[in-house]
Amino acid sequence: MKTLSLSQFSSAAALFLISGLMASSAQSQTLLSHYNLDGSLSDSGSLGIDGELINQASFTTGGVGIFDQALSTADGTQDFFRADTSSNSAFNLDAITITLWVNLSQANDGDRLVSSLTATTGFDLYLKKDYLTDGDFRLSFGFNSTSGAVQSTDNAAYQLDQWVFIAVTYDSTITGSDNVFFYVGDEASGVVMNDSGSKTGSILTSTQDLEIGGTPASTSDRTPTALFNDVRIYDGALDLASLESVRTAVIPEPSQAALLFGFVTVGALALKRRRS
Repeated sequence: MKTLSLSQFSSAAALFLISGLMASSAQSQTLLSHYNLDGSLSDSGSLGIDGELINQASFTTGGVGIFDQALSTADGTQDFFRADTSSNSAFNLDAITITLWVNLSQANDGDRLVSSLTATTGFDLYLKKDYLTDGDFRLSFGFNSTSGAVQSTDNAAYQLDQWVFIAVTYDSTITGSDNVFFYVGDEASGVVMNDSGSKTGSILTSTQDLEIGGTPASTSDRTPTALFNDVRIYDGALDLASLESVRTAVIPEPSQAALLFGFVTVGALALKRRRS
């Protein structure tokens, strides 16, 4: 059996890692907005538009995965995170992906997760009534209007009182079939497609700001009792593998850690053998 030299091993390992990264990023889209909300208001996306906390919104300990803190909307009413993205042409979109981690405890019909909606512009990801029927909740996604949203079905519910990874994608270039897809994962389970529906048209640039835990579409209280981490908005529809990469960026898979450990261990042994 032929034994690889240290340099050959390093080259093979590097090629393996690069190939994996290329495969995972093959379907990547531009990350427009990225708020990890780990005690930070910063946007690490391409737009770089930092946010602010409104009313009683705050940061609290107990974030998901790698995060120490999370955005809390647990006190008062109309408590949300807001970023001044109004009239930003980057949000004139033919396709979009919204991902986030949320731990939802209590809400009302129409409470918002992520929204820039007005009566005629922007996008909207929000909660549906009967969300507490079986200890879970449902989602709706819409744009450019306060009506006509796509809803997830009763048998495609998301769990209350635990950290849940949520994603919704929309691609207007897909015609004649479903082009809105709802996804779900959690700290222990990978991402799966949860439900789908159909809409048409492009998302028009919102004339109002982006809100997490609220919406500019209404002056009424639209804040759920929840924790939020790692909210991302992309300018295209990510595929399942790419969404799983987003999830595992916050919850690293044990298999990935074991793989890295394996490379380090084998490398160390090869180096030791070479020196001896």
